[in-house]
Amino acid sequence: MPRHAVNDDTEPDSSSRRRQRLAAGAVTLLVAGAATVGVVAAVSRSGADPDPSPTQLQPSAGSSAQQPDPEPSSPRPPDIVDASPTTGDPAGWRTIFYDDFGRNALAPEWGAYSGQPGGNPYGRWEKDNVVVGNGSLVLHSEIAGGRIVTGGVSLHDVAQTYGKWEVRLRVASSADIKWVALLWPLSERWPQDGEINFGEDDGGNRSAYSAFLHWGDVDTKIQRNMSGVDMTQWHTVGVEWTAGRIDYLLDGQVWTTIDGPNVPTKPMWLALQTEAQRYPSTTTALADLEVDWVRVYEPA
Repeated sequence: MPRHAVNDDTEPDSSSRRRQRLAAGAVTLLVAGAATVGVVAAVSRSGADPDPSPTQLQPSAGSSAQQPDPEPSSPRPPDIVDASPTTGDPAGWRTIFYDDFGRNALAPEWGAYSGQPGGNPYGRWEKDNVVVGNGSLVLHSEIAGGRIVTGGVSLHDVAQTYGKWEVRLRVASSADIKWVALLWPLSERWPQDGEINFGEDDGGNRSAYSAFLHWGDVDTKIQRNMSGVDMTQWHTVGVEWTAGRIDYLLDGQVWTTIDGPNVPTKPMWLALQTEAQRYPSTTTALADLEVDWVRVYEPA
C-alpha cells in the first residue's frame, strides 16, 4: 500500500512547486507548472511503439482489516496484448489527458516526488530519479548515501471523481524494488476517502501483481491477484472507476471487479512510484520502471 511520506529536508525553489501530502506525512512534488483539469493534454512523439510481446508497497502497518476475497484468486491474463492506446475514445469515455513522453522533461501536469517514504527507512525518493527521454518515463533506482533511491510521480492536477486510467509499463525483475500504480484521494484523507491500487508488486520475478481497494477509518482492504503475466514485458494496466464499481484492467480487458458501498466517491489523482524493499547490500538488484504512455478519461 502507499507509503506515507515524511517532509523532505529542502523546500521547493520556485513558486511553481508545491507540497502535497500523502496521508499522515508529506512529500515534495516538484511541479513544472499549472494545468487545467478537463482539457485534453497530449504530448506526441514519432517512432514505433515498444515491442508488444507479452506498491509502495506493502500493506500499511497498524490497525487494518483484510476483507475475504469473494472471487477466484489469480486469474489468467487476457489473450489480447495491446501495444498502443486506442484510436479515438472508447464508448462511454472521453480523453482528458494523454502523455507519451515525447519531450525531455515532465509535462507540467506531472509532479515528481522528493523525500523519504514514511514508515520506510530503507529508501528515498529523488526528483533526479524521474527521467523523461526517448519517448518514455523512467523511474530509476540506484544506491546512494546508504539507501536505495527511487522515483515517483503524481498527476495531481488531473483529479476527478470517477473515470478511467491506463498506463503502459514494464519493470525489471528485482526482489528489492516495489512498484505501484494507484489513485490517491485529492482530500488527502486516507484511508477514509479510499485508495485504488490497480497495479502493485512487492518485488520478485514480476510474474504476478495485485490490485487493492482501501477504505474506512482502520484501512479495511480487498485484495485481488493476477498471475501468469510477465511484467518485465510491456503491458497496459488500468482501472475503470464508476459509482459503486471498480473494474481492474489488463491490456484493455477487465480481469476482476469490486463493487458495493465502499467504492470511493471523492476525487482522486494518479500516482506511479517505485520504492525500496530493504536496505542496500552487495546482492541488491536494482530495477527501473519504464512507462510508455498514460491516458486518463472522464465519463462521456
